[in-house]
Amino acid sequence: MKRSHAEEPSLSPLSVGTYVARCTLIGFGFAVVYSAWVTIVYAVRGTEAFDKLGTTLSNVILLYVSVGLLGGAFVGLMWKLCRYRFFAYLTSILVGALLAIGIGIILEGMPGKWDVGAILGTPLLALIYGVWFGGQLRKGVLNHSLDWATTDPD
Repeated sequence: MKRSHAEEPSLSPLSVGTYVARCTLIGFGFAVVYSAWVTIVYAVRGTEAFDKLGTTLSNVILLYVSVGLLGGAFVGLMWKLCRYRFFAYLTSILVGALLAIGIGIILEGMPGKWDVGAILGTPLLALIYGVWFGGQLRKGVLNHSLDWATTDPD
């Protein structure tokens, strides 16, 4: 069923660069929160949890920051297209893949060294993250959730 132009979700007047900057900042904010949480776990329990997984606190924090910055920038780049359900879910799945690959690298090493479980689990994890967050991303776009005070030119 085709939509008429009157039914199209309205576009925000903000530039793509503004969305990239804002989403990158939000992604970094999530990274800071998760990094603080994992640092508290490290302070309370020591290296035991990290040793069990074969990783370190710094590797986990690096993953959070990398995914937060790259994923946030990608969401910002795709922001205006995410008013369409397909693009919202696709964007979320791709960011989920970035996170899943990062987790796989921390736990299993480079992808060429992964076992079958990691190879099959990575796209499944990306799909779960994408489906989980895709609807929320679209809702945020349609509600203009990033359209707070701006310095964009008119």
